[in-house]
Amino acid sequence: MTNGDEFGGNQSGEQPSGGDNPPSHDPHEGVEGFQAPTRPEDHSHPLADNNFDVGAFFEILKTTAMRLKDSPVLIAVIGLAAISLAWGLLAGTAQMFTAFIAGDAGAGAVGMLFWFLGVLLYPVMLGVTVLQATLYRPASQLMFDGSIEIASPIDLIKANLGLALPLALTMFLLFMVTGIGMLMCILPGIVAAVLFCQAPYLVAVRDVGVIDAFKQSMERTMAHWHIVAMVIGVNLMVGIAMSAITGCGSFITGFMGPLAYLAQPILSWVGTTTIVIVGFIVTIAGFGTIDELEGIDIMVQD
Repeated sequence: MTNGDEFGGNQSGEQPSGGDNPPSHDPHEGVEGFQAPTRPEDHSHPLADNNFDVGAFFEILKTTAMRLKDSPVLIAVIGLAAISLAWGLLAGTAQMFTAFIAGDAGAGAVGMLFWFLGVLLYPVMLGVTVLQATLYRPASQLMFDGSIEIASPIDLIKANLGLALPLALTMFLLFMVTGIGMLMCILPGIVAAVLFCQAPYLVAVRDVGVIDAFKQSMERTMAHWHIVAMVIGVNLMVGIAMSAITGCGSFITGFMGPLAYLAQPILSWVGTTTIVIVGFIVTIAGFGTIDELEGIDIMVQD
């Protein structure tokens, strides 16, 4: 990966020799649709200077999605999400067969039992979320370097397990700060969620300490508020759209009788996983763009 010290020079760190020697080719050119900056103060990037260019941002999103779609990173994210699907199918199948035998009352009792067990297993679901966040690192490497060495999704998860503890602490603190803010008339919680939203990314991708990640997240959000606004906006739009779709789907499954107990968790998982995947891609695209604007790295061109 490139770093801020390499901007403006060749990769070996030597000064150009001049004369008849042609300039060396820089493999770290911008992705299709925009010109990546070559130094922190370069304003050629279409999203520099707080330029609210939605079209340029969606070009970056498209590039990110294309690079991740066939990668082991996205397979690992979906594979981890499948754990909740397996649990939902187990509960749904038990309720469905109970409904055939004992009616909806019996299915409701089984549903309450699985709900209680789900509460006990909630830490497992939190662990899945943390493991998904550790995959920010290989996703970022794919964006900035163009490739990753590990091809197996399982090996990819194992290789990044060392990030799980600091990420878990970061996400816990983010939840606590946001939750306390929500109790203080809601608005402080929203402000905290926005200002500190980059903390998990910085811990996973940039090896920033937990406390420093919150500080840098606030500074980066204030400096590049337009990109954070677009990241949040895309996630909100997708969340609203999927809620509407799953809501309509739930209405339809209501006419399926006992089969609804099996169809509902599938529908819910598809909606939730879609939101997770989009959020993952938007996070890498948006916060990676901030890395570029900060002069930390440059996305390679295909």
